[in-house]
Amino acid sequence: MTFRIFILLISSLSLWSCRPQRTTSNSNAKDKEKTSSFWKFRGTVDIIENPKYTEVFQTALSKKRPIMISFYTDWCTTCPFLQEEIIKKQPIIGLLEDNFVSYFADAELADGNKLANEYGVLAYPTVLFLNSEGEEISKYVGLPTDNDLLKFVKSAMSEEEKFQRKKERKKK
Repeated sequence: MTFRIFILLISSLSLWSCRPQRTTSNSNAKDKEKTSSFWKFRGTVDIIENPKYTEVFQTALSKKRPIMISFYTDWCTTCPFLQEEIIKKQPIIGLLEDNFVSYFADAELADGNKLANEYGVLAYPTVLFLNSEGEEISKYVGLPTDNDLLKFVKSAMSEEEKFQRKKERKKK
């Protein structure tokens, strides 16, 4: 009997220690910028996680590039698959590197939460495409297939080209 109680106690402690841990920290730590790099055919792609979003919009505006935001949360079970298996595949990653300002935003942290609220992101993962001035082009909620995401990337590129041509005409 005591052996069964001992085994039950040990297994419950091991299960309890393996549960997902929630980190609580002060707001300064939440605002820290993390970068992740992964391999690409011609080098590495740096995707900024939770940057000061004003910097992202300024970069997109100066480079005249559309923005791709991948919203995720720690508790989302499909978000890592989207980031690791779909976004990082060729030709998607090549198009993102060459034509977009791209980043991942944790929707539960300070800047990511502000952006998620601003663009009405309610489910995760969500991939959001914006033009260089931050206007929404398209949004994909859920786990897209490789082909779906590739279509959205190409569509966002053509929408940005149209937007830039329209902007140039207004200047003249």
